[in-house]
Amino acid sequence: AAAVWWYGIQLDAYGRSDEAIESARHVIALLPENALGHASLALFAARAERTSLAHESAARAEALNPGYGQLADLATAYALIGDRESAQRVFDTTQAAGYGKLPDHVFHVKMAIAIGDYDRAISHLEQALEEKFPFSVRSMLFFDRDFVAIRTIRQHPRYRALVARVRAEQGGLPEGPATAAF
Repeated sequence: AAAVWWYGIQLDAYGRSDEAIESARHVIALLPENALGHASLALFAARAERTSLAHESAARAEALNPGYGQLADLATAYALIGDRESAQRVFDTTQAAGYGKLPDHVFHVKMAIAIGDYDRAISHLEQALEEKFPFSVRSMLFFDRDFVAIRTIRQHPRYRALVARVRAEQGGLPEGPATAAF
């Protein structure tokens, strides 16, 4: 199930929405009572602008006691389909559960973007870079076109400065399909 889930994430990153949705459905078939597949289906459906499917899948994932990673995907899915109230509710749930204290900057970036707090999201990115932690934040900035969650803050001046800084530190962009659009 984990390999199928990761495959779905890659399909989604490359804009292959229908295949990503089918991958999430396969995860659900393998693990029907696990929030992972349902949260992924909600996120992939939201990105594909399939609002009803996204909302139904998100509600199912919430009923299955999702972990903090799935909660970030759910908040993102709700935000993408324009349901800021549900995104805020999921965010509030994570704060009440103590997830706000986790040292996972990617989680905090996703959650802040989902509730529309872009300054908070960028502050988490800046903090992660100052702490030299985690590698995933540097990857998120270096390959920012591959991270749909970042889409809403790409034009923010502080964000653009962070991307420029990380790219300069990395010595430019490597060649490949992920960077072809630059």
